[in-house]
Amino acid sequence: MALVSWINDGLAKSSPTEHSAQSTRTAEVGMQSPTASPIAVNSSEAIRGASEAVPEASLPPLPEITRLDATQPTAEDVQDLEARLAALFSDERDARDAAIGELIEVRPKIVAAIHLRLAQLADRSDKEKLKRYINDVRRQAKTGPSGSAHDSPAAARSNGSDLLATLLGSDKSRDQSWRESASLVALLRMSSATGTVEGARELIFAYARFGEFIRPEVQQRLSEMKDRAIAAIIEARRHPAEKISRWAGLRLDQLGKAIPGEAVRTEDYDALGDILRAYGRIRDPDAARIIVSFANSERSQLRLAARQAIALLGPVGLWQLRDAYEDVVGRRPRRDWTWEHTARELFGEFDRLRLARVYGTFVEGLEHLKKGELEEMGKCFDSVLAKDPLFEKRTQMAEGYFKLAKQLATKNPDGARQAAIRVERLANEARLKNQARSLVITLRAAASADRGLLETDRLERAIELDPDNRRAHELLAIAMPDSLRAQSATLRWIASAVIGGFGLLAVLFVLLRRSGERQTGASKT
Repeated sequence: MALVSWINDGLAKSSPTEHSAQSTRTAEVGMQSPTASPIAVNSSEAIRGASEAVPEASLPPLPEITRLDATQPTAEDVQDLEARLAALFSDERDARDAAIGELIEVRPKIVAAIHLRLAQLADRSDKEKLKRYINDVRRQAKTGPSGSAHDSPAAARSNGSDLLATLLGSDKSRDQSWRESASLVALLRMSSATGTVEGARELIFAYARFGEFIRPEVQQRLSEMKDRAIAAIIEARRHPAEKISRWAGLRLDQLGKAIPGEAVRTEDYDALGDILRAYGRIRDPDAARIIVSFANSERSQLRLAARQAIALLGPVGLWQLRDAYEDVVGRRPRRDWTWEHTARELFGEFDRLRLARVYGTFVEGLEHLKKGELEEMGKCFDSVLAKDPLFEKRTQMAEGYFKLAKQLATKNPDGARQAAIRVERLANEARLKNQARSLVITLRAAASADRGLLETDRLERAIELDPDNRRAHELLAIAMPDSLRAQSATLRWIASAVIGGFGLLAVLFVLLRRSGERQTGASKT
């Protein structure tokens, strides 16, 4: 892709010579209780005391810059794509309709195969014929069978499925250009269905390769992707083709995303991360200050994206980095610091401050645990894990979460189950993990019992994991008294013995039969 080549060539010229891979915390775990909001620790004393516990660390490295080179599709993805396209040209209308519906059920990794297919179509197809077929169908969608315009403006707008269905319903099934035009529309539909920035890039790639006749379809698909498409359009502002870069700027303006402050207004964190990286890739100086502001985000996903964007900006963001460093530290950075060193110093200060806050919240949670204030403890620990999912002292939270789970088991089963699940994730000891698992199983069995379904097998499994699980014993006693339990155990033993006996008889039968066959064969010889 021309845009990708332009971006990657620029990165090769301006990116630092040394980029060590950063161990990133990209996994955001939903550890917060729906009723618990994060606790903001404002006590300077707690933060100062916690700061002493933060280990000294070297400056964090800049994250690696991910190039946008098109990856080679796997044979499996190519076969999957070809099978989907072939199904569209079935002779049966129901099969075609089903194939159209399945176009939206694609995996994101199929994008590489889509890119290869689009490039092949662009190289070998007769674009004038494709243009004529698609424009004819578009006009047909705007007017009725009699040629009069539809009454409703909404009816005049064709969506991709209608356009594709009309193309496939044509009598030109033996025309190669007709098949290529239908394949092109289907590829655009699948690109948008991935819901990724990579899919949005393929839509813009198609516009650049096929021209204006496909632009309405591309714009419609990008609109369906909403904020997930913004990053790709931002990148297209620096497209080497002036027509595409001008269109991208106009499109962002129409969407109300023309300036960085507007573009980053989204609740979709995946889209926001892509937007930050997109501004880094095009080295937009107007976005530098906003990018730097996200470099200390409490969400590791956004923190990583912003730092990657800063690495992509390179020298363009130097002054914003220096200003941010002065705001955080209270003094100007040294004049001989390069943009790379300034960025690493700033990231180090951000990490120390963030970890100090996290440690402060952790210490506060331990204080609540000592006082027996388990729900307040849970809020503090939830906040720690939300800010730092891989917090180094997270295993010390497991015992407190287990106490909280047992306390909430009666009055708030959902909260108790969430706390017990956290114990399973955090605990190092097999004993504590088994106790937490036993409690989760018990809570689920209790919920089923409330609906009139007694799951004795689950309760027995819970007791097997934790023989001291009193709640499981009580529920099992209600569901199955001792006499019935003994009778059930006896029946299970008898059933096992009977099954074993039948198995033994079957083995003996096979052995006797083979022995008889050998004797018969010997007598014949």
